[in-house]
Amino acid sequence: AFDGAVVRVLAPDSAWTARQDNPNEASLVLRVDYGDVRVLLTGDAEMGEEGWMVDRYRNDELQADVLKLGHHGSSTSSTSAFLDRVRPRVALVSVGADNDYGHPSPAVLQDLDARGVHVLRTDDDGSIVLRTDGTTIDLTTQDGRWHSLPASRRR
Repeated sequence: AFDGAVVRVLAPDSAWTARQDNPNEASLVLRVDYGDVRVLLTGDAEMGEEGWMVDRYRNDELQADVLKLGHHGSSTSSTSAFLDRVRPRVALVSVGADNDYGHPSPAVLQDLDARGVHVLRTDDDGSIVLRTDGTTIDLTTQDGRWHSLPASRRR
């Protein structure tokens, strides 16, 4: 249920979309706030759209506890500048097993690891369910592993 959740569309806007040849760079980006928990869903956004958001929004507007990586965690997404603004504690990677594209990028995974970000991947973990009461974030993977952490305090 989304009762009490606030969903905000961060990108794209019509002017940005009109200039894009790559449909990934016009991905719908949503920030979902529930209590103290923030989740940033970035669709297939790549570095151009990420840079546009970094330029457009103040630091706190992009911050999120959980980040669904853009474009499957490819080398064309999840830039250091974007991760500096989001400061996620958990990163979710939607990616097919043994995909031909090499997603997620080893460099992106190394950057996340260096930042202390916990990574869950659909190719390794199967489906991932996120539940929150607005204070605690619970993540359960298809194989039954469970992760729980408190929301960060931004305010």
